Amino acid sequence: MPTFSSSLPRLALLLALLLPGAVLHRAAAQTSPGVGIGTTAPDASAALDIVSSARGALLPRLSSAQRTAIVAPATGLLVFQTNAPAGFYYNAGTPDAPAWQQLNVVGAAGDNLGNHTATQALNLQGNALTGTGASIGTAVGVGVRADGGLNLGQNTTGNNIYLGYQAGQANTTGSFNQFSGFQSGLRNTTGSGNQFNGYQSGQANTTGYFNQFSGFFSGQYNTTGYQNQFTGVFSGLRNTTGINNLFSGYNSGVANTTGSNNTALGAFSGPAFGSALTNATALGANVTLTQSNTVVLGNGASVGIGTDTPSQKLEVAGTVYSTSGGFQFPDGTTQATADRALTLNGQDLTLTGPGGTTVTLPANTGPAGATGPQGVQGPAGSAGATGNTGTTGTAGTNGATGPQGPAGPAGATGPQGPAGPAGATGPQGP
Repeated sequence: MPTFSSSLPRLALLLALLLPGAVLHRAAAQTSPGVGIGTTAPDASAALDIVSSARGALLPRLSSAQRTAIVAPATGLLVFQTNAPAGFYYNAGTPDAPAWQQLNVVGAAGDNLGNHTATQALNLQGNALTGTGASIGTAVGVGVRADGGLNLGQNTTGNNIYLGYQAGQANTTGSFNQFSGFQSGLRNTTGSGNQFNGYQSGQANTTGYFNQFSGFFSGQYNTTGYQNQFTGVFSGLRNTTGINNLFSGYNSGVANTTGSNNTALGAFSGPAFGSALTNATALGANVTLTQSNTVVLGNGASVGIGTDTPSQKLEVAGTVYSTSGGFQFPDGTTQATADRALTLNGQDLTLTGPGGTTVTLPANTGPAGATGPQGVQGPAGSAGATGNTGTTGTAGTNGATGPQGPAGPAGATGPQGPAGPAGATGPQGP
């Protein structure tokens, strides 16, 4: 096996050809731990120390195919790749499992990330990404603030923020939008002031503005509808041009398309399919609205006013006041006042309960009516059983005397009466 001393002349000749003017100091090379070229005192930590103020060291130059074809490259083997992406590459793996890493990109400024355009994922491992990017100047990107916050959308067109694959992808002049989620706000072009959060939320929106959709598929079909607020999975899913709607709950308002000014609070509640309602309100789950300008309670709910345990559909603990219209009863009659006569047409009047069985009639009598014709005398009734003697009631006050009624018709002429007694004898004549 050739010794270092025997091969040194050939090495010197080779280096002389490669580096004209280089000086090989044999004595230093033999007595020092390393070899020095251009120096008599090579650095103790270097196996080869090359010193020059006018030249450099030229490493092997290979194409990408040639580099990857190197058989069992040693760990740390360094080469220069000539084709794109050109630069220095070293084997960070093992001879059996090479892992070539690029050191830099030609023409780029050096930095501690390797001075390269990323060709693989950046793995921070246990390290933090920090910065002072409260402002990123005129750049379009992400600033990491010193307090851990993220500066997003500082210089984007319209100061929009997009988080998620294809979120806001078609936006042109829309401004102040915030789209978060896979394809959230995908087709938005000029709509502004929208906030979509959730998978494909507001996906079809183009020019609609001031909408707030939150939830999986919420407001997905909305195109030009504006000032809507949908919260919940599938909430407002089919709304297209409807405006000023408020839907909250799973599948709330899912069937509404063009209806406006509607409210649905509760799962599966909202306007019916095919309807175009206005100002309809559903409170509670499972309410299907079919008429505009209505308020409907869901799940057979009872309403308590002044009570938290209503036993009827509507129970009021207090006074109910009606300014007009009155109250309508199941038989269709409407009562607008409590001052109303009691009329019995063939019905019985029965009094029960702890209040007694007495009916008190008003004390004041009205004016006497005209005397009517005498009725036909009815047949005599059978004698009833003698009742118990009741207690004497308190004498009532005399009523006012009514006016005299008109004279009745003249009676029929009666039969001739018997002869009267003889008169007294008169005085004797002359």
